[in-house]
Amino acid sequence: ERLFQVLAKYGVWDQTISLCNSVYLEPTGDEREQRKRLRALGIALYMDGQKEKADQHLAGIQKFIDEEKAKEKKSVDEALAKAEKDFEKKWSADAKNKEKSEEDKNKALKTAQDKARKEVEKKHKAKYSYHEKIVKAIEGFRALKNGDFKNAYDKIKSAGGEDDSLIAELQFLKGDQEAALTALKKSVDRRKNERSEE
Repeated sequence: ERLFQVLAKYGVWDQTISLCNSVYLEPTGDEREQRKRLRALGIALYMDGQKEKADQHLAGIQKFIDEEKAKEKKSVDEALAKAEKDFEKKWSADAKNKEKSEEDKNKALKTAQDKARKEVEKKHKAKYSYHEKIVKAIEGFRALKNGDFKNAYDKIKSAGGEDDSLIAELQFLKGDQEAALTALKKSVDRRKNERSEE
């Protein structure tokens, strides 16, 4: 991660692309490392002016997200159907429920289905939520390359993972100079404290 931050800080986009396509940073089975690589490569392609390749790269990541969301929807539908079936079985088996209203039954069913939905969504979101941040980061750098500093600031800050000084620089470029200088001062002060603790 530090390597990618250094490459981005100094804007050596061609070297980032070369490294991402080399044996040193080639696609890997390690999901965490793969996500860093996807992010760095997409950003570098836009910043290096390779728009067509960058668009293809971004589309590939978005396709992954869309496929995972489709799987999530299917899984949610299956979980809701199973939760309803299990609920009906349990509800019918409990003699106390015969005294309860239809409204009580519907509330209890909704609670069971909400729980099932949340469990499935949590599992699936873990697979694609970071990829959504990658898309935001890449789109943010695309906006930066195009001179859209407000959009760049919003997307890159939202995506996270970038150096505070870059965020402050974008904030300055979008016209919020006072807040940018305050943020930069905080970043410098924090780094001074980190160094004094070493």
